[in-house]
Amino acid sequence: MANMAAVTRDIRFAIRMMTRSPGFTSIAIVVLALGIGATTAIYSIASVALIRPLPFPGADRIVRLWDVQPQIDRTPASFPEFTDWKNQSEAFETMASLYRVDGNLTSSGEPARIRMGRVSGDLFSVLRVQPLIGRNFVPEEDLPGAQRVAILGHQLWTERFAGDNSIIGKTLELNQNTYSIIGVMPAEMGYLSEVEVWVPAAYLDETRSNRGLHFLTVLGRLRPGMRLDQAQANMNTVVAALQKQYSTDHNIMLVSLRDMLYGNTRPALLLFLGAVAFVLLIAWANVANLQLARGAARQREIAIRVALGAGQTRLIRQLLTESVVLSLLGGGLGIMFAVALKPLLVANSPRNVGYIKAASLDTGVLLFTLAVSVVTGIVFGLVPALHASRPDLNQSLKEGGRSSDSQSHGFLRSSLVAAEVALSIVLLAGAGLAIKSFSRLMQVNPGFNPRNVLAMDVRLPGKKYGEGKQVAHFFDQLLEQIKAIPGVESAGITNTLPLSGGSTNGDVNIEGRTYGPNDQPISDKYVVSADYFRAMGIRLIEGRFFSDADASGTKPVAIINESMAKRIWPGESPIGKRIQFSWLNNDWQEIVGVAGDVKTEALDATTPLETYVTYRQAPFSEVALVVQTSGNPIDFATAVRTQVLSVDSQQPVYNISTMEQMVSRSVSDRRFTLFVLGLFAGLALVLSAAGVYGVISYWVAQQTHEMGIRMALGAKRRDVWLMVLGHSGKIGVAGVVIGLAGAFALTRLMASLLFGVSPTDPAVFAAIPIVLIAIVVLASLVPSFRATRLDPIRALRHE
Repeated sequence: MANMAAVTRDIRFAIRMMTRSPGFTSIAIVVLALGIGATTAIYSIASVALIRPLPFPGADRIVRLWDVQPQIDRTPASFPEFTDWKNQSEAFETMASLYRVDGNLTSSGEPARIRMGRVSGDLFSVLRVQPLIGRNFVPEEDLPGAQRVAILGHQLWTERFAGDNSIIGKTLELNQNTYSIIGVMPAEMGYLSEVEVWVPAAYLDETRSNRGLHFLTVLGRLRPGMRLDQAQANMNTVVAALQKQYSTDHNIMLVSLRDMLYGNTRPALLLFLGAVAFVLLIAWANVANLQLARGAARQREIAIRVALGAGQTRLIRQLLTESVVLSLLGGGLGIMFAVALKPLLVANSPRNVGYIKAASLDTGVLLFTLAVSVVTGIVFGLVPALHASRPDLNQSLKEGGRSSDSQSHGFLRSSLVAAEVALSIVLLAGAGLAIKSFSRLMQVNPGFNPRNVLAMDVRLPGKKYGEGKQVAHFFDQLLEQIKAIPGVESAGITNTLPLSGGSTNGDVNIEGRTYGPNDQPISDKYVVSADYFRAMGIRLIEGRFFSDADASGTKPVAIINESMAKRIWPGESPIGKRIQFSWLNNDWQEIVGVAGDVKTEALDATTPLETYVTYRQAPFSEVALVVQTSGNPIDFATAVRTQVLSVDSQQPVYNISTMEQMVSRSVSDRRFTLFVLGLFAGLALVLSAAGVYGVISYWVAQQTHEMGIRMALGAKRRDVWLMVLGHSGKIGVAGVVIGLAGAFALTRLMASLLFGVSPTDPAVFAAIPIVLIAIVVLASLVPSFRATRLDPIRALRHE
């Protein structure tokens, strides 16, 4: 009880002392708020991906199973593989498959495109999720020909059906098929929350027996006590037997659900945490400097307390209490800063990074902020407290004597500012590398001209447009009507848009050549209309593009990309050569043209082999429309959509975008990295400049008497100015040297996040010191100018 009373007295005294120095208190709280607030904001984001439990019971036992092939790394599984894995594995309680597709909803309002999940009956058992209302699927509903049933996602239920609790038993029309609603899933489904309706897979026999059709996401729940490495060993044994049975070279890879969701983001998140830690360290150094200066000013007060019997331990406790109270106030303001910073981070984040939007200041984050605030108060307050608690009683109690600042105090303050400069160097180097990397990335030729190109997706329901001729007729009619819109210069269709990351591939046979199973050429496959290349501005390297004459299909033709031509026919023309795809009715395709390489996955991805065939030879029901316009493409979206509805009034369009927006989204993750590093580097610069200004101002005040003597003995204003700049220059150079060494070591950790730039790029490492020295000089100008305006007589009377 006595201890609590003592703590209460210390807190009251700390608050009273802070109110007596409002300037110091305000500056310290703001500096701490910037450091703690930035740390809180980034931690709230990182905790979602790295720490916060996934919204499935026992999620640490949920595993993603990948099929691994020699030439294309890991891929989704085929249905026969999924069945074999499930039946033969001893490592899993159960296993389930998921295939996310889009479907046309043509009931309960305006036609719309919704996200569907076709799942095996065990998926919700793997996830341990029960419907909010209604029931789950039963095994019989996962067979071909079974009654069509559906479970609504929470979002579709609330938005389309107004949260109707009597929805069970009602029907909805999906892809021209009627489904009976049997349940509604809860709102919190983690990364599966985007699915709007769930249906049983019920794959047909041809899909169930096709080992070459890889499209399934396979999830399994490990048995209790089974580790991931043990499960991997068990599945390796299963796959080895399958390799012998089916003469394949496929392997398997097991990845935890958290790594599946966030594994690719871990390097960037760790980089952000490291960057914000540097900002917090700079804030600590700044406030520690303020505390040292304030301690020097309080030497007489502390000396009197020591003379009256106060022990060093008692003084340190009091001074640390002041630091912690100050830090807690900074932490409180920092939470407000974090709240204000989150919308800025969300607005600049990649669209597909849902964990940033899911970040919140929950109890765990608030406890983290409290811990950071307390640790901050102790860290930045301990050294100043130790220094202030050991005053020179003889000097401090001299009435009218000049208050002195020991040489060790001055060295410590200068060292702290040099540390701030060094930390800023590291952050600036990281930001500089990110800027240069992003600049290099934006110089990559995507292989098409995105200017004035509108894109939107269309999927024709198989029940209504089952035959190839019907699909081709729909798009023939639609393209003619779109081309007739005033301002439309060209229009085409493709099964896969550039930079969409949705390409499919398959083995390619080359006439007259034989390949082994591990060196068979694999090409991405595109089904396009004749005018697609013109609408997208894709270059013709050799030969010709498709023509209307190719539409008859009497002579199957193909166009390949430049990379494929160089790899398979180096030094010769591929025109007239023939290739064959197993997915294209086994017809031999004559190559009639070579197109420029097009980036499908990302600007920084290696361009694969690419083959195009005309959609009249291989009608595709799920395509993207591309429309080249004479003006702003978005202005044409309504007119194009109207033409789609004029051909089929129940056919929705979706994912309306411009190709320039597609390019921008494809680099959004790197742009976000650049934004975060740039934000923290800028914050570090401001704090470092403030630290330099504060230390030089205090040093000038301490050297006033000496400067007065120098000027009285004939020193010029320029000499005083150089004296001040020389002192600040020493601090800056020391910080730059240390910072460059740290940056050279730490920026190597960014290598995986850079494109076309070395982590030790000479240009960046040459420019950063110049920027920092300039900042140090600018921050020193006001104190140095003030020093040159000193009156020698008044300076000699100082204190």
